[in-house]
Amino acid sequence: MREGEAEHTYSQPWALMTAAVWARYPNPFATHVLTEDVLERWIDQDGCLHSKRLLSKTNRKPKWMEIWLPDTTVWIIEESTVDPAKQEMRTLTHNVSLNYFMLIEEDATFRAQDASTTTFESKVHVSSQLPIARMVESFGLSRYQRNALKAVKGVNWALANRELYQAHSSPLIAARLHTSVSGAVALPLPLRQWLASVPIGQDLLQWVDAVWCQLQHQWEDITRTL
Repeated sequence: MREGEAEHTYSQPWALMTAAVWARYPNPFATHVLTEDVLERWIDQDGCLHSKRLLSKTNRKPKWMEIWLPDTTVWIIEESTVDPAKQEMRTLTHNVSLNYFMLIEEDATFRAQDASTTTFESKVHVSSQLPIARMVESFGLSRYQRNALKAVKGVNWALANRELYQAHSSPLIAARLHTSVSGAVALPLPLRQWLASVPIGQDLLQWVDAVWCQLQHQWEDITRTL
């Protein structure tokens, strides 16, 4: 098993950073990310938002790897928790396919350092069950470190395009947030009223609205191409 770490400091407030994390795909620095789908999402009694997503990714492989790995598409589970009270977002990711070849487990956290700065820290474990495990694990860790640099660029890209998910920037967009693409209410009115009444609810509600705004924009882009 090989282990690695990555860290970065963003000169952006935590609420904006978490919205940017959800909005980072697709971006020019993550063309290896093919799809992303939300499997589960709920808010617990403490006001924390929990999400479970399924992503598919691919990467170019070296020649020596082709005999062991004919297909490079990998499916990944990402489980995240957003705690507005602590101003902390934690994600746990691991691949659920090709893990006999290489299993990559990442534990990452976005945490508010102060009112205008957010720190990112991650730890990764890379393991393989193949006879050439040491070679595979070294390759996997090196690839992870390169992709970590691209991930920073991807988040910065999302920040630079933050009009996509800043709900408060347009009254028209804000009015659309309460309706999903199928016409269903995104958040029931009683739930919105309750969130607005609790101490951390307003921050959480603003964050959910920001994410929903970005999804709405993506849907509008799709419908315009039909």
